[in-house]
Amino acid sequence: MPQFYSPLAASSTLQIPTSQVAVDAVASTVTASSGITATLVLPAEWFTDTRGADRLEVFANALNEIWVSGMIAGGIGGQAPDANGLVQDVVDFTVCYPKNSRSNARYTKLVQVPCKDIGGDGLGTGHIGSDFALTLITAAYDQLAAQAAT
Repeated sequence: MPQFYSPLAASSTLQIPTSQVAVDAVASTVTASSGITATLVLPAEWFTDTRGADRLEVFANALNEIWVSGMIAGGIGGQAPDANGLVQDVVDFTVCYPKNSRSNARYTKLVQVPCKDIGGDGLGTGHIGSDFALTLITAAYDQLAAQAAT
């Protein structure tokens, strides 16, 4: 299987899904072949076998699928507060209208998607794959199309 990403960095951290549970984790920053760079946090034990690398491949492939949709001019990883005020890794996608107008878009809109909703978090929460992100991006694209029609 071709590799859809280049690893950039990894660091040890903790995932704290509840106030009583902490999970040793690894934050892995990758650049997908589309050029989108983002960080995914997964359980550290996943990197003692192939689960960590396999999930990073899924994450990068999802980023590439989002790029191929033509609805974004780019995407970059960052951090933002979640609903509880805790810091989470995100990807900021710049949605562009019309499609494939990456360098000369008439309209743009920023859509922020938590990385765990593209690559999962290994703890049974989040979404895996591009579907959730593409739903948000498509909604933003439709808003831009409506704006352009007025």
